[in-house]
Amino acid sequence: MIWEIAKTLGLYTLYMTIGYIIFLVYSMIVKPFLFWRKYRGYNNVYTRSSFIPMLGDIYYHLKSIKAGYVHYFHLIETADEVNKHDMKVVNQGITPVLSIVSNKAMTEFINLAPAKIDKAGYNAVFSVCAPKTMALMRTKVGMPKRKMMVGLFDLTRASKYIPGILDRCEEVCSNLKNNETYNLSYEMIRLTFGVVTSVLYGDDIHTLVNQLRDFEKPDGTFEKINLCEMKIRCIKSYVMQQFHPFTLMLPFLRNYCLVQPFKREWNNLQRSFDAVKEIVSKSQDTKSIYHQAKKADLYDDEGLLQEMFTITGAAFQSSSEFICSSLYFLNKHPETLKKLRAELSENGWTKGADLKKVCTIDNIQNCEYLNMVVKEALRIDTPFPEAFPYQAYEDVEICGVPVKKGTYIVVDFISAHYDEKHWMKPKEFIPDRFDTESEFYKEAMKQGQTPHVFSRRSFNHGVRKCPGQTLAILQVKVILAYLVTNLDVEISDELLNKYGIGFGLGSEIPLTAKVIKR
Repeated sequence: MIWEIAKTLGLYTLYMTIGYIIFLVYSMIVKPFLFWRKYRGYNNVYTRSSFIPMLGDIYYHLKSIKAGYVHYFHLIETADEVNKHDMKVVNQGITPVLSIVSNKAMTEFINLAPAKIDKAGYNAVFSVCAPKTMALMRTKVGMPKRKMMVGLFDLTRASKYIPGILDRCEEVCSNLKNNETYNLSYEMIRLTFGVVTSVLYGDDIHTLVNQLRDFEKPDGTFEKINLCEMKIRCIKSYVMQQFHPFTLMLPFLRNYCLVQPFKREWNNLQRSFDAVKEIVSKSQDTKSIYHQAKKADLYDDEGLLQEMFTITGAAFQSSSEFICSSLYFLNKHPETLKKLRAELSENGWTKGADLKKVCTIDNIQNCEYLNMVVKEALRIDTPFPEAFPYQAYEDVEICGVPVKKGTYIVVDFISAHYDEKHWMKPKEFIPDRFDTESEFYKEAMKQGQTPHVFSRRSFNHGVRKCPGQTLAILQVKVILAYLVTNLDVEISDELLNKYGIGFGLGSEIPLTAKVIKR
C-alpha cells in the first residue's frame, strides 16, 4: 500500500516537473522566438538578424560592456538602420517587447494612449519596491495624483527651491579639495541627492539624511552607510536581479524573497524605506513636496511614502548622470564651455557674486545658451535609453502593424535622438543646433534636417510624460551654472577621446577629473 502511494506521488511529481520544464521552455525560448519571427514579416519593423535565446538583447548590452563601451552604445551604433523603420522588436531577456521608433509611430502611439495603451501594471523594480506608486497605475486611476504632482513641480513653485539648490552646491563644492582628482559621478550623485531630498522632504532633515545606518553585505556582515549610498545600492541590486537565474527560472523565489540574495536585498530595501519614514516623520518644513502632497489628501500614508521613495530614486540618479554628461561634453568641446561662461558672466554669474540674488527664474531663462547646452546634453546622452514599459489593453494597430492585447511596448529615446532625418551631424555635441540664428541651424534647415516635436524624448510625451520635468531641468541648469562658474574640471585626454562613452542609467564608466577652484 505504502509503495503504491509513493509510486503514485512519484509519478505526479515527475509529471509536474515535466510540465514545469515545458512551461519554462515555452516562456523563456518559444514565446520570445515566435514574437521575433512574427514581426520579421513586417518591413517597417526592425528585428535583429538572429534570435538569441534567454539573453535576447541583453547580449548586445553585455557585448558593449566587454568592449569597454557604455552598455547602451550598441543602440547608438544601430540607430541609422533602426531609424529606417517605424518600430523594432526588443527581447529584454525572456520578455518580448515592441519599441516605438519613428515619429509617425509615436504619433499613433500617443493617440492610442491611455484608452487602449497605458502604463504596464507591472514593473520589475517598482512592483516590489513601491506597488502603490502612480507609475504603476492606469492613467484614469492615477490622474488626480499626477495632476497634483505636476502642479507641485511647476516652474512657479519650483523657483522657491533655487536657494536650497545653491546651498547644496556650496556644501558639496566646499568639501572638494583644490587640485585633487575625484570621481565626479559619485560627487554629482551626492549633490543631486541632497537637492532632491531637500525638495521632497524639507530643508530641516539634512542630519537625518546623512545619518549612518545598517546595511547588510553579501557575506552577512553589516556596515554603516548613509541613505544616499543605500539608495544607490538598492537600485543597483534590484536592476541586477533581472539577470539572476532564479528570476528567469523560478520567479516565485524572487517575488516572495525566499532565498538569497533576494531576502537580503529586500531587508536592505526595508531599511532604506524605514529611514525615509523616520525622515518624513520629523520634517517640519511645510514647503516640502511631501507636506504639500499630504495636505492634498490623495494618498494614504503608505502610498505617499512609496511615491516619495520612487521619485527620490528616479530623480537624483538621472539628474546626476545628466550633469556628468554636460560637464564631459563641455570639456570635450572647450569652445562651448567658453561661450557658456561668457553668457553666465554677462548675466551676473561671477566668482564671489551673491548667487542667491543673481539666480532667479528670469535670470536662468535669460541664459539661452545654457538652455541649448542642457538640451544638447539630453539629446546626445539621454539618462534613460527608453521609457518605462506600457502595455496594450486592447488589440490595436500602429503603422499598419497589429499589436495584440497584452503586448509590452516601450518608447525608444536613443534612436530618435540620432535620427539623421531630423538631426544634422547627430553624433556631434553642437548646442548651436537649437539656436535659430546660428549658421548650423540655417544649414540644417536647408538640408531639411529639422527636429520634429517627438525628436526629443528624454522626458517622454503624452499624458504619461515625466511629471517632474520642469523641476529636473531647472535643477540641472542651476547646478551646471554654479559648477561652471566656480570650478574648472580637468578630464584626461584618454577619457575625452574614449570611444563609446556615456553616463546614462547603468553606466559603469566614472567621470574622473581633477577639480580646480576658480
